[in-house]
Amino acid sequence: MTNAVIWGFDGPNKEIINILKNRGFNIVAHFLEKPTEANEYSYSDLHSGQNLPEIFLKAPQKIKSKLAELFLKDYLIFNIRQSNLEYAELGNKRRDSFADFHLFYYLIDVFYGIIKKNDAKLVIFSNLPHEGADFILYQVAQALEIKTILCYQSIFDNRLFMINKLSDMGDLLNTVPALEEPLNITIKKEFEKKLQYMDMVEDVNQHRKKILKKITNIRKKTPKILWKLLRGKTTSVNTILINYACALLRLKNIDEYSDTLKKCETADIDFTKKFIYFPLHLQPEITTTPLGGKYYDQINALEKLSEILPDDFKIYVKENPKQNELMRPKEFLARMMSIKNVIMAPIKTNTYDLTKNCQFVATITGTAGWEAITGGKNVLTFGYAWYNNLPGVFKFEERENVSEILEYKINHDELQQKFNELSKRLVRGYVDKEFINYSDQPFDEKENSASIAAALKKFWQNNN
Repeated sequence: MTNAVIWGFDGPNKEIINILKNRGFNIVAHFLEKPTEANEYSYSDLHSGQNLPEIFLKAPQKIKSKLAELFLKDYLIFNIRQSNLEYAELGNKRRDSFADFHLFYYLIDVFYGIIKKNDAKLVIFSNLPHEGADFILYQVAQALEIKTILCYQSIFDNRLFMINKLSDMGDLLNTVPALEEPLNITIKKEFEKKLQYMDMVEDVNQHRKKILKKITNIRKKTPKILWKLLRGKTTSVNTILINYACALLRLKNIDEYSDTLKKCETADIDFTKKFIYFPLHLQPEITTTPLGGKYYDQINALEKLSEILPDDFKIYVKENPKQNELMRPKEFLARMMSIKNVIMAPIKTNTYDLTKNCQFVATITGTAGWEAITGGKNVLTFGYAWYNNLPGVFKFEERENVSEILEYKINHDELQQKFNELSKRLVRGYVDKEFINYSDQPFDEKENSASIAAALKKFWQNNN
């Protein structure tokens, strides 16, 4: 019997927990959206700092100091994500960073106590830890040398990754055992791919319409608001007014972002020049935090890239079509445009035209890198990209120049062979319910749960 802590696997995947219990796993703590049992905890409360669980056992100062030294900055960045998303969706004011600072230390004690009190030997995550509290659970487990299994939905239908630690995503062939038969799909030698998940996120204009609708609806309630004030119901009125003020502020920020972006864009892009294509990542998102590692800051990557390029090379940057004003203050764009050879392509510029005409693509971990190598174009990655082991991919690792990238020619047959080998690391199933909606195959909840539970059991046995 293995004492295990679980993060996630709720909703359509909660049956996985029951199957694991029948396969030798004793679930000592489960973090999910809506807890109903004694050993279940709300991860929303942990992210927000509300209704925090009691501390069973204080972590030694040595562990706290080590985690703070290495990961406090990362945790605060994760919680900026949480604050931004809450502000965007609920209209609440952004969180206080000092509150997050104290929450960081409290959560270390919470997770340390749960692991130690229950003698947990394994922590399983239904997704990569990327929201704040889950990141602390992951790092506490790592500090205590407790094994972890992280799941991550792939871009391939009904397939997901299972890894032991975050950095494994960037070195799958050398860190993850083969768990399945290869996908045996033919990789066409072309850049363009059908990426249905890109439809999941709204663009900035859609966000603007939603926020305008919210402002209009609140204004329509003015007579009711005045009536509540006259009756002394100030608490409910305060909530409405705070939401109204936040909506107005967000509208201002959206407009400022859109106007600044237009000013940065170059009207005509010259494809005859030597250039590197750097498509910006959507933020906040898992592809930069945590998979970007130290390059969650995309401008840091651009600055490093600029330093190693020949003087006659340009960097054509294009904004992500799904990006909004979150994590894109005017200072971001000003800092980016200060890099000597950066040119901002209009957002309407076709990404595949840029890929086709560039010398190579540069990205943190983006799917643009996968599109590039499958079409025969090399890519430079800065983070833990799942395709890092494939031909044509060069990891940055403080390179002195780009000559090797410019000279390398991708052998497509070798690429196909390496992908087939890598695809053995793809487990059947869905851990991200959003991807279920984009599948051509019917979804069977019981079959999905059984498949993932079996893979977790097998992965644990292979690593234990």
